[in-house]
Amino acid sequence: MKLPDVFKTSGVSAAQVRLEIFSLGGRHQGDPLAGALRELEAGGLDEERRSLLRAVVAHLGKEKSKNTERGRQGSKISPPAKLSDMIYLAVILAAAIWTAIVINTMGGT
Repeated sequence: MKLPDVFKTSGVSAAQVRLEIFSLGGRHQGDPLAGALRELEAGGLDEERRSLLRAVVAHLGKEKSKNTERGRQGSKISPPAKLSDMIYLAVILAAAIWTAIVINTMGGT
């Protein structure tokens, strides 16, 4: 994980950020970014903790903006299934059903 340059000087390591993201996700129902922002707004933090939370926000905010940009570019839609694909899947499904019927009749239930 590459940290923003501004946090490299504060002594926050990538491992610390990863661990804090994991911890925040556990404490805040899977939303570490919102959790970090809430904890920063709550105040009463020492400078080291504040720096760590700011690094988390910077990293997750950067990731979120990347994902948003990817979304704006449009997602790739897979092409429709070909007739040969559908026939192949129908044959597999029929074989699975036939196998289940044979096993059921041989099992005596």
